[in-house]
Amino acid sequence: MVQLRLLFLEQNESHERGKKQREKFSLLSLMDNLLITFENNTLRFEEAKIFPKISLIYREYDDRKNQSPYFYASSKCIVERNVYTYKEFIAQPLLKIANANDELKEKDIKHCIEVLVDKGQGAHYQHHLRKVHVDIIMQRNIISQTIGLAVISSLYEPIREYLINNHMESYLDRSKGSSFSIFRLTPKWNPKN
Repeated sequence: MVQLRLLFLEQNESHERGKKQREKFSLLSLMDNLLITFENNTLRFEEAKIFPKISLIYREYDDRKNQSPYFYASSKCIVERNVYTYKEFIAQPLLKIANANDELKEKDIKHCIEVLVDKGQGAHYQHHLRKVHVDIIMQRNIISQTIGLAVISSLYEPIREYLINNHMESYLDRSKGSSFSIFRLTPKWNPKN
């Protein structure tokens, strides 16, 4: 969840010479003016509708037994591709949760990430949690995996095109010791090293 906050949300912490500071940026906002090629059009990243509409759909148990980096999230979580810009993506409703008065409230992706980072997996031990926060925290695995799957599937093609267009194909060549694939962004394992 901390990685998702860094990708999408402003108010990320930075540390400089022992001072804790709050920065107004997200990694994706740093790409706003980056030109990308998408469906044969060149446009600013900020304007590109490359993020999907998503829904929290669990994988079947038998399917979960297969090895996969996405244990909880089903591929059916991606309801429709290329619907949102990244700012629209984090504003889309993800959950309907009843509050303490049994009123159903929609919670968007941004709110879910904030709750999970600050309440569910942050550095602070929480003595008291609101019911709404507990309901979000109880679904943290499916939430984080669904958002992660959406981000990876959305960014893979534009970044691949960027690497190719800028003659950086070596990032795509696994034999050179690094990989750019949907599931592995790690150096190739070598038993001699």
